[in-house]
Amino acid sequence: MRNTWPLVLTVCLACSEGVPLASPTVEVFAPGVISSELPEFATTFSPSGDTVFYNRTSADRSRLDLFYSTRVDGSWSPGKAFEPLEGVRAIDPFLTADGGRLYFSSDLPPDGRSEGSFNLWFLERTPTGWSEPRFVPTVGSDSSDVFNSLAEDGTMVFSSRRDGVRRIYAVRPEADGWSEPELVRFGDVDEGSNPAISPDGRFVVFSRPTPAEPPDLFVSCRSGSGWEEPQRLPEPVSSPFTELAPGFAGPDLYVTSERPGVAPAVPDSVRPPGDIYRTPKAWIAAMCPSATAELRHLHQELIRAHLEGNVDLWMSLEADGFVSVNRGRVAYPNAADRRAQRTAYLQDASFTAYRDLREPTVRVSEDGSLGWLIAEVEIEGTATGPDGTREAFHDVWAWVELYEHTNEGWQLVGNASNRRDP
Repeated sequence: MRNTWPLVLTVCLACSEGVPLASPTVEVFAPGVISSELPEFATTFSPSGDTVFYNRTSADRSRLDLFYSTRVDGSWSPGKAFEPLEGVRAIDPFLTADGGRLYFSSDLPPDGRSEGSFNLWFLERTPTGWSEPRFVPTVGSDSSDVFNSLAEDGTMVFSSRRDGVRRIYAVRPEADGWSEPELVRFGDVDEGSNPAISPDGRFVVFSRPTPAEPPDLFVSCRSGSGWEEPQRLPEPVSSPFTELAPGFAGPDLYVTSERPGVAPAVPDSVRPPGDIYRTPKAWIAAMCPSATAELRHLHQELIRAHLEGNVDLWMSLEADGFVSVNRGRVAYPNAADRRAQRTAYLQDASFTAYRDLREPTVRVSEDGSLGWLIAEVEIEGTATGPDGTREAFHDVWAWVELYEHTNEGWQLVGNASNRRDP
């Protein structure tokens, strides 16, 4: 007899702060209701989490439809075809965080483009229902542009074959639409598809072919210098079968896997149908440095800049707009003035010690956009005194570093400090 209960697997992981996470599960999502013997893929959820949109195809994949299901009293209803797009080949749905716009990929024929090529479209929610399908301008090309997702700051990532190779591109919202698409490189990797960017923009999970194996899912973490080299998601999310179509919803990551589950095993010559699985995203986030760990690293870079007399490193940590609170004054020095002042300071001062007296306190706002670090630092060295001779100094400074998370990563936007004798 074929098993139809959820496949549950566990993996032991630890977060980047050194606190073990509970072993997460990987399970078939809504077996027998949403995950069936037919191929299903790609999910997106309403803001409440009580409606899910997903794709289901016929057994031979000749017909594909956009379905939706609602959760009532904890149980998911049987899927129904989404009427506003019934009869339209609409795949890879993505619902915005406010529920007001439903993106999808379709071979509808936009003006000036050949019929049969998939491009990005959306429906707008209106007081009377959903709008007619609207083509996404700027983003679309003469090639295949599919599978988009958005971060909370509005950054959109999507996959495209516009240069003949499947790659991932990013655009940002502008007053009249979207910015020009920019190729996203994950370290040295510039190929991939099916990108799902985390709501806070810290990491992207995407599909990528592996040597002599089916496509698998990888995660790339965002750092101050850009996107890092991708890491393959470990088992049990990865398997000997194809994994694709990731999507974040609430505390979980949803993926499509063609491993046997509700859908039965098939001969090697036949493509497996595939089911939808979910796993907690916390352990995936743990593969990337946490926001607090990133701020601690930036603090250490600030210390290193002083010890090495490296003004370029110091300036690279700061945003263009910067506020300084010191000795009863609030100042907003521009970048040129800051560089000149710090160059003179670092050329004169020679540090023999620049160290934390205690572990810095770090906090990050709930939405991940702001952070602050409170430090108490002991400083020793020599500098030129008022009479032109070298004088020793030994001080203790306490300060608050203020950070903002931007498209370039975390940037130092302010510092409030005071001094005491050791």
